[in-house]
Amino acid sequence: MRNGLVALSASDGATLIAWKNKDVLGWQLYDAKGQPQGQPGSAESAGSGAAGVVLPEGKFLVFP
Repeated sequence: MRNGLVALSASDGATLIAWKNKDVLGWQLYDAKGQPQGQPGSAESAGSGAAGVVLPEGKFLVFP
C-alpha cells in the first residue's frame, strides 16, 4: 500500500507525484496536459512519508 503521497505543481504546468511504498520512494513526472514524462523513478528511503517543494526555477525537490 502506498502512503506519504505528495503532489507538486510547477508554474509551467508540470506536476510531480511522489509516494512511499515500504522503504521505497517512487515518483512520476507529468506534463501540463497530464501525460507521463519518462519512466517512473524510485530510490530506497527509510521512514514512512515524504515531503517536497517546487524551487523558484521550477525544479522539484523531494525529501524522503
